[in-house]
Amino acid sequence: TIIESEYVDYFDNISTAYDIDTDVVNYSFLWHITDFSSLIDGRIAAAESVTEELEPLAAANPNAVIVQSAGNNGAINATSISYGCETAGGRNTTDTCTDAMYSLNADYYSYLDRTIYVGSYDSGLETLTNYSVSAGDNAKDYFIVADGNSILDTGDGTSYAAPRVAGVVALTVQKFPNLTAAQRALVVLNTADDLGVAGVDAVYGHGLLNASAALNPIGLLD
Repeated sequence: TIIESEYVDYFDNISTAYDIDTDVVNYSFLWHITDFSSLIDGRIAAAESVTEELEPLAAANPNAVIVQSAGNNGAINATSISYGCETAGGRNTTDTCTDAMYSLNADYYSYLDRTIYVGSYDSGLETLTNYSVSAGDNAKDYFIVADGNSILDTGDGTSYAAPRVAGVVALTVQKFPNLTAAQRALVVLNTADDLGVAGVDAVYGHGLLNASAALNPIGLLD
C-alpha cells in the first residue's frame, strides 16, 4: 500500500499520514543551505527542518526505514564556497551543504540507524549527475546512489533517485519480514555495487543500488 503525503507549507506536520505499520518512508522535503541569502538563515532553516519535520516523521513511523533524497545543490559556486560547503568528487557534500548536516547529529535526530541518504547517479556517464551532492565523510556510511534521470521523462533529481531505494526497501520487507528497519537499511547499503575508491567513500558512499543483491541472503549483518 502506498500513501501519498504532499508538503504544503513551511514545516507542515506531515507525520500524521503514517503509523506503526509503515515499512518505508520516502522523504524528499530536503533543505539546501545554499538556497538562503545568508549562511545563518540557511542553517537555521536546515536545523528546523530536522527537528520539526524529519524527527517527528521518523518518530511517528518507528518501524520504517527513512529514505531521504540527498540534495540537488552539488554544483560548486561562489555561494557554496562562501558558505563553507566541503567538497568530494567535485561536488558539494550532503553533510555540509544540506539539512543532513543536522540529521547526522544525535542532538537533532534520533533515527540515523534506519536512515538512508540517496544521491543521483548518471548511468550513461557512470558518475554522479551534475546536480547531485556527494556523500561527505560524515554521511558516507548512510549514503547510496541510484539513477535519478530515467524514472520519468518530465524531471530528474535526487527526489527521483530516492524512490528507487524506497522501492527496494519495500521488497526487502516482503522477502525478509523478520528484519528490523535498521537491518533492512543495512541490507540495502551493504549490497550496493562499489563505486569510486574501494569501499565506502566520501563521494558515492556505499555505491550504486543493486536490487537483485539486496534480495539475496548475505549472511551476518555488520
